[in-house]
Amino acid sequence: MIVSELSVYSFGIGTSSAAQIYAHLVERYSILSQTDFTTIGDRLRTVKSAAQTYDKCNYFLEALKNDPSGLYAAQLYTQQQPLLHTRTFAGLVAHVILHARNHVPNVLSMHYGASAAAVGPVAALAATDLAKLTAENAQLKKDIQALRNGKSTNGGGTAKTRTKYYCWVHGTCNHAGSQCSVMLADTGKYSAAHLSATSHTAPPGGKK
Repeated sequence: MIVSELSVYSFGIGTSSAAQIYAHLVERYSILSQTDFTTIGDRLRTVKSAAQTYDKCNYFLEALKNDPSGLYAAQLYTQQQPLLHTRTFAGLVAHVILHARNHVPNVLSMHYGASAAAVGPVAALAATDLAKLTAENAQLKKDIQALRNGKSTNGGGTAKTRTKYYCWVHGTCNHAGSQCSVMLADTGKYSAAHLSATSHTAPPGGKK
């Protein structure tokens, strides 16, 4: 209404200044006094009574939040009555009683996605599936323990270990002296005796 009164054809309120808009509002609604602000504050802080229709409707909707059928029926009522002042507690209760019994909660009526319908609860697992998972879990634990003990669960014997060699430069390792890249790269420093050494004492000075 205010916009209509201040509007100018083809320009809207674009030709009105902030001062003009303010003056128009003051003329129509006057200026709030300190008493007005105090009254407004007191009303806002006043606890609403449960006897009021609006609050009773909210309490009823809160009570229905875990009841899919009742909540759905309540939503239908609010859609039919979009304006707050047209909603009544008696009307809401009557609507829910009438329609909730006709509503069957399912994936489609609750507007769940197809993925939600495909995923079932854990309790729905078949007993055979649960037994299979339990057996696999036990076997995995057994395999882990065997690995820690250095044993194989397949043959029952000890796990295979790599063959150890002696290298005059590196000591006990996974390559023989004749294959040592360090000694092979410096044949002037390392002799055939170094390459074929099986102990740090022959020739002396090798790594233990």
